[in-house]
Amino acid sequence: MADYSIMVPVYNETDALSFSKFHFDSLNLRPIYVLDSKRIARRDEVERAIGGEALIYDNPGMFLEANFEKFASLSPTDWILRIDCDEVVTAALIDHAGDYVKHGSWSTKGYCRRQLRWHEDGFQYVKYLFHRDTQFRLFDRRKVRFVRKIHTPGYDVPRLRRTPAPSPAHMYHLQFLFETPQQREKKGELYKSQGQPKKLDSFYTTPVEQFNWAPLDDPHLASTYRAWREVQGSQ
Repeated sequence: MADYSIMVPVYNETDALSFSKFHFDSLNLRPIYVLDSKRIARRDEVERAIGGEALIYDNPGMFLEANFEKFASLSPTDWILRIDCDEVVTAALIDHAGDYVKHGSWSTKGYCRRQLRWHEDGFQYVKYLFHRDTQFRLFDRRKVRFVRKIHTPGYDVPRLRRTPAPSPAHMYHLQFLFETPQQREKKGELYKSQGQPKKLDSFYTTPVEQFNWAPLDDPHLASTYRAWREVQGSQ
């Protein structure tokens, strides 16, 4: 892990933050959690949840990319893997990122992300018919051009470099687990007011049941989530 740092931005998340820490522990990883400066009053709560210090990210905007260069400056390494609070990664992604930092051709790398829900004691993912959700989260801060635009990586990604990493090096988005429909809709309205691309508006208002769901084959993630729920229930 000395070649790159995992950085996790924190804003309002509570249960998602708790599971993020639990999941990274299962992979023997210690990411750097960075609290948005507008939520500094939550610092004690966040640090109890992660069992350590949270850095503070000075962000005057209403979304992470509004001052992403400042966020990246808090990393002890130039290569950074940014993973949101409501996201988790496979062990294969961690291995791929380490290899890419050493031998990759470009200053950025994208990973496919799957939207998940927990249904009948197992995970399901949204099966897209015509595209893959590729998130460019691994980057060298010395070599990218930062941009302040919502729903971007926070930096430019040249079109010729947009090939995602091979499966099974991918990430999971757990928004459907940790946000109510009302919270999703409220977030969508906020993002819309900040210039979110119109094509994304419906994602925040579409009922969960209307997505095209398929079973997810990831025993480690399922067992980790069950173990986390047992711990939560015993507290």
